[in-house]
Amino acid sequence: MTRLSSRRPAAVRRLLLGAGALALGLSLAACSRDGAQGFLNNLTSTGGLKVQRDVSYGPDARNVMDIYAPQDAAGAPVVLFIHGGSWQGGDKDGHKFVGESLARAGYVTGVMSYRLAPQNVYPSYVQDAAQALKVLRAEAKAFGGNPDNLFVMGHSAGGSTLSRWS
Repeated sequence: MTRLSSRRPAAVRRLLLGAGALALGLSLAACSRDGAQGFLNNLTSTGGLKVQRDVSYGPDARNVMDIYAPQDAAGAPVVLFIHGGSWQGGDKDGHKFVGESLARAGYVTGVMSYRLAPQNVYPSYVQDAAQALKVLRAEAKAFGGNPDNLFVMGHSAGGSTLSRWS
């Protein structure tokens, strides 16, 4: 009969230590303001999707959106995503993972940036969202989307922008 040692081999201890350090690093990244978004964006690949970046929907430099679509979309529903940030920060670039995942789920997706406070005041954010939706609707067919099947969603301030429409 062989007696098992209670001591783990050094290689196993190093592996467990490395896994623990990775888990801690990911946890800390998720706790930082943009860490989770950056982590998700780094894992995001847009291979196999149609992507058009920086589609202008207005005169301001921040009046741009990225459009993501399934490669062979035909009559797909269309979604506009509005980022959060207390109307004072954030942009479309922090939400590449949203456009990619919705496009892989079969949606033509616009991820927009909007003008920020305090330089811009209410209702500029709502006006930006309405203008972005108008342009996305006009571009929908070119990406295989159905312009009459539109949805709008947002995170944090982007979600409260939606409540202003109701």
